[in-house]
Amino acid sequence: DELEVFNSNYENEVLEKLSSINTNIKSSFEELMYSIQSMENKISSNINNLTYITKSSYESLQSSVTSELKSTRKGVGLNNLLTAINTLQSNQINKQTKVLIE
Repeated sequence: DELEVFNSNYENEVLEKLSSINTNIKSSFEELMYSIQSMENKISSNINNLTYITKSSYESLQSSVTSELKSTRKGVGLNNLLTAINTLQSNQINKQTKVLIE
């Protein structure tokens, strides 16, 4: 074909192969994009789950610490009461002993 109006067999084959390659590239690219989107969704979901677990653990820890502090406060209060009673009794004994010594 001297006028270059028609494609040769070779040109047709090359065009067909290039078209096939282009289709494969598009398909692979679409699969890659789907995989990236799927991974993004999984990461986002796991981050949300981790945030929930962290929040839940923090609330549990806060509750536990508060409970322990209340228990400690009660124990300290009881200890202060017993110390006061012990001090009072010691003072009474000391007064009685002083009277006997004099």
